[in-house]
Amino acid sequence: MQILAPFPQFLEKYLRCFHRTFEQQGPIPAASRFQCSYLFDLFKFDFLLHGGNPEWIKYPYRSEKLFSLDYVNSTLAYQPWRLKSEDLEILLKKKGWSKAELVQAITIICQVHSMCGIAFGCGVTPEIELPSGSIIGDRREPSIESKPVQSNSHLDFVENTSLLIDKLKNNNNNTNNIQLPENRVNFEKCDVIDMVEVGAAQNNENSDFKGFSNVEMKHQDFDVHSSEYSIFRLLDYSWDDHGMILLSKYLPDLGELFSIEFYEIQNMTDKSVYEKKEGEEEIDTGPFRQAIWYYVLRISGMCHDDYDYQCVNRYLPRDIKSYIKKCVFYPNNVKREDFDNLGINLRSEEKVHVNLLAVEARKQACLLYSLFALMHS
Repeated sequence: MQILAPFPQFLEKYLRCFHRTFEQQGPIPAASRFQCSYLFDLFKFDFLLHGGNPEWIKYPYRSEKLFSLDYVNSTLAYQPWRLKSEDLEILLKKKGWSKAELVQAITIICQVHSMCGIAFGCGVTPEIELPSGSIIGDRREPSIESKPVQSNSHLDFVENTSLLIDKLKNNNNNTNNIQLPENRVNFEKCDVIDMVEVGAAQNNENSDFKGFSNVEMKHQDFDVHSSEYSIFRLLDYSWDDHGMILLSKYLPDLGELFSIEFYEIQNMTDKSVYEKKEGEEEIDTGPFRQAIWYYVLRISGMCHDDYDYQCVNRYLPRDIKSYIKKCVFYPNNVKREDFDNLGINLRSEEKVHVNLLAVEARKQACLLYSLFALMHS
C-alpha cells in the first residue's frame, strides 16, 4: 500500500476492486506462478489467520479443484493469447467448475499476476514477520530499496528527457489519418525488445512454490505471423463493450469497478496528486501514457486499429520498453538498475506510475482473453 500511497484516488479504486475480487479463496497458486514470495507469504498468512487448514498449502494436500487451474494460470502468466475456449471447457465439464466460480478464479489470477508485477517491478521487500522476510543467504536479486544505483550517463537521461518533452509539446497526432496497412506494419515493429535482451526469469528456491504447478511453461514473444493463433482485434471485442459486461454478469458490479480503475490509472497526472505550482509549464503527458498502455496490449497480442503505433517508438525509449516487458512477463527478473535506468529522468512516483500503467494494461488484456474464451465455451 505504501507504493500506491502517492496516488490516493487510484488507491481508493484499486482497493475497491481488490476487496470485491478476493471474497473467496484462490490467490496463493497465482502468486506461486511468478514465484513472488512477498505475495505468496502474505496470502498464506491471511489464509491461516482466517482459519484455513495449514495442510492445504502443503503438497500433496493441495485442493485438486484449484490445482486443475494450473494450465490456465500458467498460460495467463506467460502466453495469454494461447488460452482457448477448450481449456475452459475441460474445467467446466470435467473438473467441477461452474462458470461463476471460474470467472471468480480467473479474475483472482489476473489480479495477482498484476500484483506480482507491482511487487517485483517496484522492489517490494517481504515484511519481517513473513517467512520470506528473514531468509538468510537469500539468493534473489536485491530489491530496488537495497541495491546501489548503477545508472547510465546522466547527460543521456537529460537529453532523452528533453527530446520526450519536445515531442509531447509538439504532439499533433491525428488518428483520423491512420492508414491501416501502414499502421499494421508499425504494430509489428513497435516491439523491439526480444527475449534475449530481457533475459530469463530467475528461479526462487522457496519450496512452497513446488506444490502448485506441474506445467513447464515460459514466456515466448507474440508472433504476428503465427499460424497457431491470431492478433486479437480490440475493435471486435473490447473491454468497454464486451468484457466489462460479461464480467459483471457473473460478478455483479466488478466489471464497472475495474473500468473505473482502468480509467483512473490511464488519466492520472501530476494534477491528480500535486497542486500545480504558479508559473509551472503544463505538458500533456497523455500520448506518453497511451504509448505505455498500447505497448503492453501490443506485446500481449492485441491491436486497436484506431491507435497509431508509431507513437510507441516515438514516446517510449528502449529502456522503458525493456522494464515494462519485464514487469509484464518476467516480473521476478526485474532488477534495481531496470527501475533506475528508464532512459529518461522521472521521479520515483512517476516510475511507479509507469509500472502501474503496465500491469493494469496487462490485467485488462488477460481478462479480455479469458472472457472471450469463456464466451465461446
